[in-house]
Amino acid sequence: MVNLKEVSALIHQRRSIFPATYTGELIADELIHQILANANQAPSHKHTEPWRFHVISGDAREALAAFFQETY
Repeated sequence: MVNLKEVSALIHQRRSIFPATYTGELIADELIHQILANANQAPSHKHTEPWRFHVISGDAREALAAFFQETY
């Protein structure tokens, strides 16, 4: 059973995170998968799910950063 008090607390404590506050700490793949699975359940305009996500990490992240630096 969902505890409404806990859900309400989570909603009220949610804050945006901006690049200036990134720590560089790695996030476990299992946690990323769970977050994205939860995000897939988020409402969307006229229920046009599924959402599509791309996780870029490691060498691919460095390559993407280099591409953006060269392009923009």
